[in-house]
Amino acid sequence: MTRIIVDKATRRVAAYDAKGNMVADYPATVGSTTTPSPHGTHTVDAVALNPTYTYNPAKNFKQGDNDRVLLVPPGPNGPVGDVWIDLSEPTYGIHGTATPSRLFVNQSYGCVRLTNWDARELAHMVKARVTVVEFLDPGVSIADVTSGAAGAAGATSVAATITGKRPSRGLICRPKPSRLPARAPRQRPPPARPRMRQPPRPRPRFPPQPLPPLPPSRRQALRQAPRLSLAPLLMAHPPFPAATCSPRRSRRR
Repeated sequence: MTRIIVDKATRRVAAYDAKGNMVADYPATVGSTTTPSPHGTHTVDAVALNPTYTYNPAKNFKQGDNDRVLLVPPGPNGPVGDVWIDLSEPTYGIHGTATPSRLFVNQSYGCVRLTNWDARELAHMVKARVTVVEFLDPGVSIADVTSGAAGAAGATSVAATITGKRPSRGLICRPKPSRLPARAPRQRPPPARPRMRQPPRPRPRFPPQPLPPLPPSRRQALRQAPRLSLAPLLMAHPPFPAATCSPRRSRRR
């Protein structure tokens, strides 16, 4: 990467290679009217990952009534995130942020803020003392400072990277319309064959068998039981002695 363009009006950071092809386009936060971002063209001096942030009110902005020099340890939640790309302009650079959700709401103190993941990706593509950073003036857009061929080539390269396909000539991010084959006429299925009804199978006929006799009921069992006579037994062993008195006569009134 040899060129970075910062558009303050649209809050964009576009990166280009040596052939003029656009290789990256990031949303960014730029400085406010009170603490504006620098103007003109500058050079990348150095790149620091997980930097230690030093706050010096004599050189940087003044925060409240703080007059002391503060040293903030490295980390993604620090004032400059986890990436610092130092510019040739003193105290200015491109860095990450701890609040990526407020990228389009907040305003910086003059630096260019990116998300931590975008700043880390950009840090691996820039080259110290080679990559230049251009800050556009108000009313100037990225399309104005890039030639038509380079802009079209950059957009074509980005489209090919996103879609994974090489776009056709003369079209940018517009896929070639595909022609569908003519729809064949609908054919009706052949009529189903009539289903032949098969004759019923003959059932096997077995000779009738006699049913088993039912068990006799209790009454029938008592009827069929042999009857015993108690007369011979009573004659041989009388239960009571023979009566010697005459039978009792009934009284009549």
